Amino acid sequence: MSTVPIRIDGLGTRKSGTASAITSTNPAELSNTATSSHTKVRRMIAGVALTIGDVVALDFNVTEASLEGGYGWGNVVLKANSGTAAVSFAVGIAMETIAQGDVGRIQVAGKCTFAKSDVSTTAVGDPLGADTGAGFLGALTTGVPALAISIIEGTDETGGDDGSTIFLLNPANL
Repeated sequence: MSTVPIRIDGLGTRKSGTASAITSTNPAELSNTATSSHTKVRRMIAGVALTIGDVVALDFNVTEASLEGGYGWGNVVLKANSGTAAVSFAVGIAMETIAQGDVGRIQVAGKCTFAKSDVSTTAVGDPLGADTGAGFLGALTTGVPALAISIIEGTDETGGDDGSTIFLLNPANL
């Protein structure tokens, strides 16, 4: 078996430990870092105040004329919530605190280490979608598309440094 780092279906891997081969006792590890080409970030307008780790959905509950400055469709995000049909399709995670009406960075694909997740309802490896708590990820419910896969569970419903690590799937292909 090769000792050169390999790539498996889009997730970067690297050798773990000092052994020369990747085996069941010396497995490959994920190395999809924030600088990876798999991470995608989009600049969007916050329809409500957001903090780092908030799970967001596109706001289609507005008319183009009602948008401040004529921002157009699909450029405004709100906190995602599986209990509200208009914002149940989560598209990304806020990367920073964004005041209402300001433009900010939303991560839509790749490894994310600061997501807010309801870890009381999930386990590592679970597909995640919008939770009933606005701005949180949770276990998938009927009719809610998967936004991410849980990698490491953080502090319950906390973002930033204590947030959960997830792999964002970019379900809206943004």
